[in-house]
Amino acid sequence: MVSELLFAGKSMEEIAGYTRWQLSQVIFLPRDSHGRLLRRDPDLPDFMELDEEGQIVIRNPVSFGDMYRSVKKRAGLKPGEVDKSWKEYLDANPKLGVGGE
Repeated sequence: MVSELLFAGKSMEEIAGYTRWQLSQVIFLPRDSHGRLLRRDPDLPDFMELDEEGQIVIRNPVSFGDMYRSVKKRAGLKPGEVDKSWKEYLDANPKLGVGGE
């Protein structure tokens, strides 16, 4: 189908609906010897991979609250201070976790 559209004079940008820059990013994604997308990119952390469309997928995601607490622990706060900081954050952001508008 793509080759027929190209033969009809359509550009790749028109076929895919991408800009030239977006198209180059898709075309030049790392591939194996058979042309399949590589799922593991050495530049990505271990918990990230590429899906069949070249989009980054995060495996085993954690909630924002867990991430927040983890960052505060690594910053050196004690467990009681971490919980207090999380409570203050929730109080300052009452719409967190409620859903979109």
